[in-house]
Amino acid sequence: HGTFNSASCVNCKQQYPVDKLREELLRDVNPTCPSCKGNVKPDLVFFGEALPRRFFDEAEIDCLFADLLICIGTSLEVYPFAGIVDAPRHDTPRLLINYDLVGSFGARPQDCALLGDIQLSIDALCKKLDWSDQLQELQLETEMGLNDIK
Repeated sequence: HGTFNSASCVNCKQQYPVDKLREELLRDVNPTCPSCKGNVKPDLVFFGEALPRRFFDEAEIDCLFADLLICIGTSLEVYPFAGIVDAPRHDTPRLLINYDLVGSFGARPQDCALLGDIQLSIDALCKKLDWSDQLQELQLETEMGLNDIK
């Protein structure tokens, strides 16, 4: 969970150029922070790492007030993240976009699932909602790295 589009020091949290991180990893060099000499990694949570405290602080409230939960591309086998799908109120609609039916999806009256190829399902949903242009725009921005400009 997170992004490969940015990186930072695990100790002091200083930002680190992601292009430099990629180059060093490809050369089998362990990237270190120029400020504190700590390890540098992409800004994501690896398997086995603890989720940030913010996850726990906000997940319960987010689910309590959610009007809709959309879950895309998951096995729902890794906790605590997998438990989020059961946290919203019982009458909150839940949409699963996935290759297979997973978790408790299908157990609630308002559950829906788009099963099969995830990209095709998202494209079809965006077309139905007249969001295709916005989706294409976001994809282009992401591919060109425009989302990284602050």
